[in-house]
Amino acid sequence: MTQSALVASKNVKFAISDSELPKNNHLARLDFDGVKYPHLKEAAMFLKQSCIAYAITVDPTPSKALLQQFWFTAEEASITNKRGDLVPSISFSTELGSGMMTALGLRKALRFPDKPRNGFDALPTNAELIQFLDAMEYAWEPKPRTTIPNKKLTLVKKALMPSQLNYIFSHIIQCMSGKSGSLDQASKIQVQMAYSVIVGKNFDYATAIFDNLKSKIEKTERDPKVPYVRFIFAYLKFLYPTTYPTNADASFPKVGQRSLEVMTLPNEVSITELRSRLSLPTSSSSAATQEVPSSAMPAATPSKRPSAGSLDLRRRPRCFRGSLLHILSDTHINRASDYGRCHNNSDTANRLGSSSSRGPSLATVDTNVNSLSAKVEALIASLNNTTSVVQTAGDALKTLTDNCASKADVSP
Repeated sequence: MTQSALVASKNVKFAISDSELPKNNHLARLDFDGVKYPHLKEAAMFLKQSCIAYAITVDPTPSKALLQQFWFTAEEASITNKRGDLVPSISFSTELGSGMMTALGLRKALRFPDKPRNGFDALPTNAELIQFLDAMEYAWEPKPRTTIPNKKLTLVKKALMPSQLNYIFSHIIQCMSGKSGSLDQASKIQVQMAYSVIVGKNFDYATAIFDNLKSKIEKTERDPKVPYVRFIFAYLKFLYPTTYPTNADASFPKVGQRSLEVMTLPNEVSITELRSRLSLPTSSSSAATQEVPSSAMPAATPSKRPSAGSLDLRRRPRCFRGSLLHILSDTHINRASDYGRCHNNSDTANRLGSSSSRGPSLATVDTNVNSLSAKVEALIASLNNTTSVVQTAGDALKTLTDNCASKADVSP
């Protein structure tokens, strides 16, 4: 398809040649002089091993004409998946052909982690993000005319962070976004991304980027400045691997040198220290995926005898169920079970003292239960005898009544 045959999207008010390639969506700077910047070596290694490593370093051949065609024709659309569900997408046309972009396709092109079987983790709450920033000793700016920290997530500045965290936030802001303006302040979604990378959450990076790109395409009047320049090129190269151009006519900016020359704070917090404060493993992998070796498991200590809490005192013979014995013995057995559960903990037993001071033993409880059972059986037997006496009296009364009726019938 030739460029002259391309049809502009309905909200495009500029010529195709007026599309601008601003300096956004930078390339990562992970290889540098470790002697000059020793305080950033751990942070760089952390990013190299993270789930966004490919996304921040992928360097496709940039073609200005191809990007202008994409941005000139891109429109909101939807496709139907195999289950019949509508999936949000972006339709576009280029000289390579017409295509569709989805969050799933972007996830594959940028090699983000696949969707887990039970879905991605929920977005971190504001409280979790503030706790995260507090743990890194973020220097909150005070509210106007006060000394109270202004803990708003829309005012997070990387200059107020320790150098290692500043370095990671610089890569999130510059490499994972389509921002063209100030790169000193992180948006809430970028704080969520940094939190997820460091903590090891299953964050849906592809959908976050796709939704932001789609919102820029849906504006009433589209901005000629193209966002996510490098990611769009990476997707087109993924979609057209054999016909994608190999001659570059542009280049991608890298994370600025200034990001490496950040000042170290007096109480510098490293990534290892931050993860320790958040009770996380020191490696970049998620704690949920780490396998605990069997040698690290504590050995089980066998008990000398079963405790009352481990016995099922509620099991009774079938003949007891629904009977008077069952009803009358419930309270006593419940107390025996609760007593056993309460004293099954060795720490509690140590606090309460020796077995003689803790109350009756299990044998005493069993004796009391048996004694109660015998008394209830005696009561049932007594009731049965009483029932027999009442039945005999009833028969005698019936006989007397019959005799009286017979005499009344034969009297003159």
